[in-house]
Amino acid sequence: MVLLISILSCQQLFSQTTYCKYRGESDCIDERSVKVNAKQLDDFMQDLQSMGDSVLTHLFIQGDMSKSKNADLLAQYKLKSLVIRKGRLEEIPEWVFRIKTLETLDLGDNYLAELNGQICQMLNLKELILWVNDLHNLPFCINEMVELRRIDMTGIKLNDDDQRNLKNSFRGVNFIFSEPCLCNFGKDD
Repeated sequence: MVLLISILSCQQLFSQTTYCKYRGESDCIDERSVKVNAKQLDDFMQDLQSMGDSVLTHLFIQGDMSKSKNADLLAQYKLKSLVIRKGRLEEIPEWVFRIKTLETLDLGDNYLAELNGQICQMLNLKELILWVNDLHNLPFCINEMVELRRIDMTGIKLNDDDQRNLKNSFRGVNFIFSEPCLCNFGKDD
């Protein structure tokens, strides 16, 4: 009964986009969702490799990934969602583009100033979360991503014109913005 309660709580947490903690709730690895601190990522990857054919489909990584030596091994898994928060990413790591099964990519709270056009090769992507980055435009090839339905740009300082331009450029995508800022980003008044 205790195990059942633990599994149910893990599923409930996952449905709220809260992920189970690595090593904190070991049964959650069987629920295919894991939360890993970036400092533990290499240890987690070793454990994952030793498990053989993993069913891992949802991974939440939090923290600076710059010291990880094995993050690129994640490309071999059939992840459906990947969250990299506070990863200090200035660009999307190349290995992310090799995960062809991704449906949700959350790169919130990083240092992204632009998106590599390789993002458009991720044809199964349905949701792209970019909140609290330094982005002001997106690659036009995003229009070719027929599955992409939602882009969250909450917390990015965009004025009314910038928001309108994005909506008009990418008509098949539902954008989520913060309230428009009254900023002109160096434009003449």
